[in-house]
Amino acid sequence: IADELIAPAVTGVSLEVMSQLARRFASRVQCAFLGWSFDLEQTLIDWTLENSRASRDGDREQLSKLAAQFEAIVDRQLDSRARDVQGSTLTASDVTSELMREQVHDRSLSYEEISSI
Repeated sequence: IADELIAPAVTGVSLEVMSQLARRFASRVQCAFLGWSFDLEQTLIDWTLENSRASRDGDREQLSKLAAQFEAIVDRQLDSRARDVQGSTLTASDVTSELMREQVHDRSLSYEEISSI
């Protein structure tokens, strides 16, 4: 991920570190770690920027809306993973799959619990 993002700078192309490197790197690493599609890169970047702005401004109403938006992002990933499995055993080894297989007190974690983690 880092190699791909830094490649333009190595060839002499000017690179704005925060928008073209740092935010994209953070988003892609999060997706890779969780086993999510890199198609979510801009969605996660936009969410992070909005969340930072609301936190800085102390906007509790916006923070609450953003928490619900993030939970919806996670829910879509879990729904998609559950549809892909279609009754078979979830065998992927990414963090999202591991959380979906996790059992606590003989029950699976809820979407809300996974989103919170």
